[in-house]
Amino acid sequence: MAEYSVGDALRRLIRQSGWGDRINEYRLREEWAQIAGVTIARYTNGMMLRDKVLTLSTDVAPLRQELLLGKQQLIEKINAHFQETIILDIKVR
Repeated sequence: MAEYSVGDALRRLIRQSGWGDRINEYRLREEWAQIAGVTIARYTNGMMLRDKVLTLSTDVAPLRQELLLGKQQLIEKINAHFQETIILDIKVR
């Protein structure tokens, strides 16, 4: 029988159960202002993470354009914050 730490066992359970996206989505929502900044957090909503694609909604056209132009930097910032690759693409509606 293999021995695992509690953290390793939880990571394994999350990975095998498919809960990873939901947990990362929850953490992303909770930490969004810290990651993206207060102003961007204030004007974005409808955050959804599915299959490593983050979908955001905003009613502010200039912000939508800024998010699309800087999406690679935002992807890198999010992944650095989580210290793993949880986002591969961002879609802005």
